[in-house]
Amino acid sequence: MKQLALVLLIAVLFTLTAQPTGGTPPRAKSYAVTLMLIDPPDGPLEVIPVCLRFTAKEMCTTDGDCGSWEFVEKARNQNEWRGALEFQNEDGVTINAALRGITERAGAGNSIGGTVLYKIGDFVFNGSFSGVRVSRSACVAFEELANG
Repeated sequence: MKQLALVLLIAVLFTLTAQPTGGTPPRAKSYAVTLMLIDPPDGPLEVIPVCLRFTAKEMCTTDGDCGSWEFVEKARNQNEWRGALEFQNEDGVTINAALRGITERAGAGNSIGGTVLYKIGDFVFNGSFSGVRVSRSACVAFEELANG
């Protein structure tokens, strides 16, 4: 009987102290994001305002470009995730973007930041993004205001 009680106690303690393997960040949230990249190959720095909206399995821009995202790891007040978007620029050229991000959950709101790896044909270049969580309407207003 003592052995069974000990096994149950260890199982309960393990359950209480184990880190969760999954998470929900940043599901059902909108982020006003500033994307920064250098226009390849030696062009000027571009700063692009974007509204990113996350659902359970997709992240989308207000332009309707959507891609998948997945939870990677939870560490204290941060959640690491990765995602992918495929879209066409104004010239009809397909661009693949691989994002790796962190969402910070501490404080009054959430912040988001990370890196993005763009691939256009055989050419690959890097960028970064950062932003804050806002309501969906504020996110759309941010993008519209920034784009004139």
